Order: sequence, then structure tokens, then C-alpha cells
Amino acid sequence: MDMSYQTASDRVEALRNIRGGRLTKWKGVVVSCAPTMGAVALAISTLGVAGAANAANECGVEAVGADTITCVPGAYPTGITYTQSDGLTLNLNDAGITVGPSVRLIAAPGNTGTVTINATNFLNITTTTNSTHGLYAATSSGNAVVNLAGAGAITTQGAGAVGAYAHNTGATGSALVQMSGGSITTGNAGAVNLGRGITSFVGLVDSTATSTAILSGGSILTTGATGQGVLAQSRGVGDVLAQMDGGNINTSGANSVGIHADSVTATANTKTTALLTDGDVVTAGASAHGLYATTSGLGAALAQMDGGTVTTGGASAYGLYSNITNAASTATATALMTGGTVKTAGSQSVGVRASTAGSGNVVAQMNAGSITTNGSSGSGVWATGGAAGSGNILAQMDGGTLTTTGPNYGVRSDSYADGNAIVEFNAGTINTFGLEADAILVSARNVTSAANAIGNISGGVIRTVGVNAEGALAQTFGSGNAIINMSGGDIAVVGTYSDGLLALTFNTTANNISEVNVTGGTLVANGAGRVAGGGAGVDGHAIYSYTRGVGAARANVSGAAVVTSNGKDSDGVRTAITQAIATYDVDVAGTATVTGGTGLGAGIHTVSLAGSSGTINIGADATVDGSRGTAGIVDDAGNTTMTIDGTLLGGISAGDGDDVANLNATSVITGDIAMGNGSDVVSIAAGADVSGLTLLDGGDDLTAGDGFI
Repeated sequence: MDMSYQTASDRVEALRNIRGGRLTKWKGVVVSCAPTMGAVALAISTLGVAGAANAANECGVEAVGADTITCVPGAYPTGITYTQSDGLTLNLNDAGITVGPSVRLIAAPGNTGTVTINATNFLNITTTTNSTHGLYAATSSGNAVVNLAGAGAITTQGAGAVGAYAHNTGATGSALVQMSGGSITTGNAGAVNLGRGITSFVGLVDSTATSTAILSGGSILTTGATGQGVLAQSRGVGDVLAQMDGGNINTSGANSVGIHADSVTATANTKTTALLTDGDVVTAGASAHGLYATTSGLGAALAQMDGGTVTTGGASAYGLYSNITNAASTATATALMTGGTVKTAGSQSVGVRASTAGSGNVVAQMNAGSITTNGSSGSGVWATGGAAGSGNILAQMDGGTLTTTGPNYGVRSDSYADGNAIVEFNAGTINTFGLEADAILVSARNVTSAANAIGNISGGVIRTVGVNAEGALAQTFGSGNAIINMSGGDIAVVGTYSDGLLALTFNTTANNISEVNVTGGTLVANGAGRVAGGGAGVDGHAIYSYTRGVGAARANVSGAAVVTSNGKDSDGVRTAITQAIATYDVDVAGTATVTGGTGLGAGIHTVSLAGSSGTINIGADATVDGSRGTAGIVDDAGNTTMTIDGTLLGGISAGDGDDVANLNATSVITGDIAMGNGSDVVSIAAGADVSGLTLLDGGDDLTAGDGFI
């Protein structure tokens, strides 16, 4: 028989067969029969309670076939052990029971009978040596079950020791551990302890046995590094489930996880699920996650929180975490929060995170509940894809409240390969406070990839307070497009140099697009802009589309959208290019309104270069207002064609370049028109309302020596 064990000590545990003696019944009294003794020693209490037991089969001899034994109250200083079982249910159901090293129930090799420990009532179980478990049920062919309830206390102090452990080493069957009451304390503070509260483990590669660990009540405390509150683990292909429906878990060591589902075999197509519906999880160490689903195999990983609370205090500690580590995997990693509360306090900590090293999709999603992050460089909801990935990397928020303090991000997606990075924000509230604390960050980071960075906003509320804290930022470093679409919602940013919506493409050789589309909702930038650096930096505008490549920078505002910049030197809409071959386009349509800020602010500002070209269009029912700042439209050195069918307040300030301004019949324009140097054209149609014009200056056509036109 091929038997696989989690550790060497587990092999010893599974094969150990203590034959020091047995307890049986003889005419109604408890009798201890030692094989090396010719006499019979009686252990009788006038109160009906057994005295100290000191050998295997301490609670009675197991009959052939499935049967039940109930341990009588008393002290068991050498433990309770049953080996070679063919199907036993062992009950501990008396508050007078105290056990020394362990309660062990091990099925005979090849036997398919179920072995079950029901510890529903006892005083305490204490173990002090390494890999000596409080309750341990093991099988090589059937089902191993451990049920812990009542008010009993289990304490383990050795490394690798588990409070309640169900172990399956066979090809079929199951390992199931359930805790609904009592308490488990494991580990030594400061040690690399590997202590676990409750654990189910399937040890045979390719086994179809399921591994399930469920906590519904009671308390688990682990101290020392790498501890686990609830662990379901498998080397096989059967489903893995770690679940918490109530109770509380507290871990204090580094890399110590509250609830952990883990599939460890690279070829296993196993569904791995960590689920929290209720209860409290607290972790204090670095990289100590609250709810963790991880697989090294080919199957999907799901970490889901429907209720309860998760609090993490260490650096790089995540509330919910789903992680696929196998580069060959095409499965989906999903972290889903539908309710409850997550709080993180350490640097680089995350509320909800999903990631993959494979080519499958990634989904990190929040539908309801509350997330609060207080450490630096963290995120509320974060999806990441690895270097092998071609799947989409999606971070999504459909409800709830997310608050970050410090240089943290709200909802974030990062693609490091060929899959698109996507953020969907449909409902809920995001509040960020701190330097560069973007509410939405979506990035395609691979410089050789054509992956796009896409941010879609259809509702909800976003508030950012801090320098360079964007409402939403989409950026690409390869040849993909950076696109933000806003169809609804309410966004307000407060902070110097903070943009409402910012699309950036960084690759200088790429023919890609930076684009911001706003078709509905309200967008307000309240911070001051930045003029230094030629005005081509991240400047604190309501809408900013910026490309360093040879493609295009575009911005479109339509529907009933309201876009406003209130800060000094901030624009309502800004596009920027850094190469003359690139183009730029701004369209304002529908009943949309765009308002620029004060000082050098403009309603629309196209940052352009000599020889470049672009267009600006204002629809018949749309309004662009730059009257508080420099102008309604500010164009730099490019050749810009402006078509005005609607209302333009604050006039036009054009730089060098061959510019065209068409004031059509439905247009209304106020302020100055200063076209700058170049061969410029201003066309005023019959019916155009130019009564508010204060200056019309065509500039100097430098191609001819005829002075001003």
C-alpha cells in the first residue's frame, strides 16, 4: 500500500500501535487486563468513576465491525488510543474526563470503516511534545471524522501539534474535522511552531478523498510562527474546504493564517475553498492572512467572506486572499466579499486580494460589507496576474464601504502579462486619505504586452483627500490602451495635483491610446494644479488623458455628465502628448457641462507640440466654461481644429500652429479669441452668438510677411 503523510511525525502517528493493555467490562466493572500480568487488576471507584487509565483501548475493547465506545469520566494521563480499528465511534461526553498526551483513533490499513471521535464534553486534553495532537482520527481507506463540541479545552505545546486532526492517507473517503464549541490553544510564542487549531488532511497524491475543516463555535488561539487556526489541506484531487461559521480565531505569529484551504499537488485539478460566514478572525503577525485559499495545482481557488470580521495587524497581511501559484494553471483565482468587516493595519496589507501565477482569470470582488486599511502601500481590493498570464485581471466593487488611510489604494488591478487589467466600480463608497492614495488604480505593467488597462465606473461614490490622489488612474507600460469609462456615480478629489480621472500610456514607441469617456455622473476636482514642468505632468484636473507614445490622447464628455475643476491652475479636461506624430481629440456633447478652475485653468486644454494635430468639438447642447481661468479653450503649439456648436464661455487662447475655429450657427461664445501665431482661420456662421466677444485676434501668419490678419 502506498501511504502518504504530511510530515514524518504523522507517519509515526498513523502507524503507532500501543499494546500495553486494554480495558474491558467484566460483570459490570471496569477491568484492566495487561498481557504480561497473570493477575487481574481492578480499578473501581465507589462513585462509578474510573481511575487513571494507562494503556491502549482505555475506554473498552472495540468489537468487530462498526461500533461505539463511550469513555467514562476520569484521568487518562497516558492518553486514549485505538489502533487497527474497523469502524469505531469514540465518544468523550463527560466533564470529568481529562487526557494527557492525546486521543488517537486509527483505522486498520485497508479498512473502509469510518473512524469518528466525538468530543462533546470533557474537561481538558493537554499535549506537550512535538506533533502530538489533541484529537486525532486517521484512516487509509475510509472516512476519518473528528467532532469537537461542548466546553472542553485542548492545549498543545509542541511544534506541529494540532488541536483536532482528521487524517486520510488513502485513495478514497474523506477527512472531516468539525468544531462547534470548546477551546484550542496551540504553540509557543516566538517559535516556528506549525501548530494548528483544527486540521483535515488528505495525504495521498491522486486521492479522491475530500478534505474539510469547519469551525462553527468555540475559540482557537495559536502562538508562534506559521500557525493555522483552521486548515483543510490535500495532496489529492478531491475538494478542499476550510470554513468558519462562528466562534473566534486568534493567531499571533508571522505567516499564521486564520482559515486556510490548501491544495499542494501540481497536477491536481482540485477545487479549493476558504469560506467565512460568521465569527471573528484576528491575526497579528507579518503575512498572516485572515482567510486564505491557495493551490499549487490546476484547480480553482476561492476565498469568500459572507459575514463575520477579519482583523490583521501585521505587514503584508490580507483579509481575504485567493492565490494560484502554478504557472501552468488556467483556472480562476477568486476572492469574494459579500458581507462582514475587514480591517488591516500593517504596511502593504490588503482587504481582499486574488492573484495567479498562471494564465487564468483573476477576480477580486467586494459586493457588500466594510473594508478599512490603515497601513502604507496597501489596497482595499486588489487583483494581480503573474508573468505567465493571459487571463483578465478583474477587481470589482458592487457595494459596501472601503476606506484607506495612508498611501494606499482603494480598488486595484495589476496585469504583469498579456491579460487585460480591469476595474469595475458599480456601487458602494470609496474613501482614501493620504499621498497618492488613488481610489481606483488599474495597470498593465508588462512593457512587451499589448494588454489594456480599463477602468469602468457606473455608480457609487468616490472621495480622495491627499496630494496626487486620483479618483481613477488607468496606465499601461506596453502597447495596450489606457481607458477610463464613467457612466454614472459621484467622484470628488481634494488635494493638490489630484486628478479626477487620469489615463496614461508610457511606452514611447507604442501606437496606443489614452482615453477618458464620461457619459454620466458628477466629477469634481477641488485641488490646485501644477504648472511646473511645462504643464505636461500630473496636474490636478478633472479629466486628464496623456500619452507618451505615437498614438492618441482622447477625452469625451457626453450625456448629462457634469465635470468641474475648482482648483487654481486646474483644467476641466486636459489632453497631453509628447511626440508630434501623436494626435489629440476632445469632444463634449449631449447636455454635458465642463468647467475649468481659476488662475491658469481652462475648460479644455490641449497640451500639444509644433507639427501635431488634433480636434476639439463642442455639441449644440453642451457647455464648456473656462471663464474663471485663462480661457474656455487653451491650445498649445499644435494644429487644432475647433468646432463650436454649443456654448463656450471664456473664449479661445491658441498658441503657435495653424488653427481653425468654426463658430457654427448654434454656438454661443464669450471672452477673447486669441488665435496666436500661425496660419489661422476663424469662421463665424450666421446665427452664431458672438455678442459676448471682447477680442478677436488672429495672430501673425509667420509664413508670410504681411503682419497680423
